[in-house]
Amino acid sequence: MKIGQALALRFDLLPNEYCTELLKLLNQTPTVPYEAIREVILRELGSPPEQLFASFDPVPHATAS
Repeated sequence: MKIGQALALRFDLLPNEYCTELLKLLNQTPTVPYEAIREVILRELGSPPEQLFASFDPVPHATAS
């Protein structure tokens, strides 16, 4: 994912159509459902986010790789 994101900006190295397609990795990555995020936090940290953090918005604002 990270390599594709980096290459998306390298129009000097790749054909335009490749970069255009790779740009989707920067701005069209789907969000992950809250329940999936909650399960990871619970498994990794031992408690649900509602107990660990002062606030935790279940509505995603963006996606990261």
